[in-house]
Amino acid sequence: MKRLLLILILTFSFQTLSKADDIRDFQIEGMSIGDSLLDFFTKEEIQLFINHKEAFFYKNNEFVLITTHHTRKPYKKITGKYDFSGVAIKPSDNQYIIHSLRGTLRFKKNIDNCLIEKNKIVKSISSIFSNSKRKDSDKNHTYDKTDNSKSYATYFYVENGYTSITCTDWSNKLETEKGWYDNLKVSLIDNEYGKFLNTKAYK
Repeated sequence: MKRLLLILILTFSFQTLSKADDIRDFQIEGMSIGDSLLDFFTKEEIQLFINHKEAFFYKNNEFVLITTHHTRKPYKKITGKYDFSGVAIKPSDNQYIIHSLRGTLRFKKNIDNCLIEKNKIVKSISSIFSNSKRKDSDKNHTYDKTDNSKSYATYFYVENGYTSITCTDWSNKLETEKGWYDNLKVSLIDNEYGKFLNTKAYK
């Protein structure tokens, strides 16, 4: 039985369950790594996501990162716990197998609360992934060349993928110019997509 990655809007928390070492044992908005997106949307709806302006294609089009939180027609709203949700799929895959899932919550000018909730999630997931390798990475955000935006991330690596829990503290300038918010993002990533991100995505 798949275990639910439970994140509440007001009080982030993991549902404490038995030990798990499989990235597919968790869900974000009811979806899991390895599921077909066709189990949640029609082929026509998926094509609308792919063709939407918010979809992000990598240079070689091997993967596309799409958002699934649109509320206006003809999009179906499935987001329940997050402000935004999204998946990574291969646009050439007729089954639209999910290789990555993410959920994002915004913290408007409130990075302190973001970090508090992040720490709650990290503590809970530490007790769930019994044989995972943990890595913490606090650094300047690579997008902001002024080094005024920060990224606070924790990764848990298991045999077939990893999960990341990241708080992003955008600079005041980017918040004003881009309309961005500080945010907490939880991602599930399988090995294939993770390798792609590390070796091909930005080259």
